[in-house]
Amino acid sequence: MPENQWTSFRDRALQKMLNIPQNEVLNQDLRQHTIPVRTSNFSSGLQSLLKKMVSVDRITPSGMIDYQAIKEDKLFQFDFVPLTNQLIYFDPQTLSTNEERLAFWLNLYNAMIINAVLEYDIQESVTEGKWGAAAFFQKAAYLVNQQRVSADDIEHGILRANQGHTLMPGKQFAQDDHRHNWVIFPMEPRIHFALHCASVSSPRMAVYQPEKLDAQLNTAVMRLLQKETIIDANEFSITLPDMMKWVERDMGGQKNTMQLLIDALPEKADELRQHFERWKFKYNDHDWALNQKK
Repeated sequence: MPENQWTSFRDRALQKMLNIPQNEVLNQDLRQHTIPVRTSNFSSGLQSLLKKMVSVDRITPSGMIDYQAIKEDKLFQFDFVPLTNQLIYFDPQTLSTNEERLAFWLNLYNAMIINAVLEYDIQESVTEGKWGAAAFFQKAAYLVNQQRVSADDIEHGILRANQGHTLMPGKQFAQDDHRHNWVIFPMEPRIHFALHCASVSSPRMAVYQPEKLDAQLNTAVMRLLQKETIIDANEFSITLPDMMKWVERDMGGQKNTMQLLIDALPEKADELRQHFERWKFKYNDHDWALNQKK
């Protein structure tokens, strides 16, 4: 079966299995007035609004979020919802640089996840329900320039250079899919440290700015690895967050991941370099409990 036909068949089968209507999105509220957006102003508007929504009183240093406070805030009801409706007319191809595109899609993904937690009334974990996380990251979706874009589409299609999900064969988008135009090349492996997935083990929520993106991504890498990495020099083992499996795959193997660790853990750099070839990776189980501020 040709790639385009296979991808289309796979997507239809997946949505049918997960019982997700093709037109189910978080931002198709016809009660709200929508204004066509043709410039990158939407991206900066999203960035500014998201920063207000997840201000310091809404998120703890460990990344726990006060979802209920966000839901009850007029900022969410009267500013965020109308803004996401403008996505229906926003063309991401108006973003001219890779930094602008990366910041936009990272912020949109993180906003989408918070929106989905509230819309689907998640109480304990995004793994709730028959199909668990697989359904959540497919259901979490916006209409962008008239195209349905799910959280999985953003991560595995747009941000991971159309590599596709490891559990589903094939690329995320076929060549003739309009969303293929939004794929970002080359892939930036540090995006894994910036995608917030509403769980205790996920990277801390942050808002990304094109002009500061490189430094912000480095901070995100250091914050997670310095907190979660356990080094056992006697066994030559390094215990990492479960998400590092994705990072290792996207960075092209253990050697490149080791260099990432050396850069992120300067106090351990000499030790890591000294036994560079001997280290073995282990991975913690991902804690999918909702990162909800109590």
